Amino acid sequence: MAQMGNFEHELTLLLFALALLLLLRGPILARFYRVGHMTVHDLAKRLQSAQPPLLIDVRTPREVATGYIRQALCIPLSELKQRAGDVVRKNSGREIVVICERGNRSIAGSVTLRRSGAAVVYSVAGGLSHWRSQGYPVCQ
Repeated sequence: MAQMGNFEHELTLLLFALALLLLLRGPILARFYRVGHMTVHDLAKRLQSAQPPLLIDVRTPREVATGYIRQALCIPLSELKQRAGDVVRKNSGREIVVICERGNRSIAGSVTLRRSGAAVVYSVAGGLSHWRSQGYPVCQ
């Protein structure tokens, strides 16, 4: 009977480790692929600069319909993998910034773009939700 208790304990630890790995997968991949992080304040400044980055919004069309940043190229995360190579080729040498609603999917999108050859990619911390909360404008 004691062996069954050990098995349950080991299984619990294994499940906890898997859950933790899934939770940390994005940040681990972002670090491995050297994806930078950018605040919404930095993004606002960069978008007003002489050489603004390419801003890619990876939210769904339904989310984009609730508001978007005027300069954003909207490519849902589900389509980005197929389009990433073309986006990187057309914007060679340009910084790319990826945004989503809260900052989680933008990490996955950023990793996809780095894997496709983009040299400099940033993920926006807090996403469009934080952008709005700081009073930055969105288009409808």
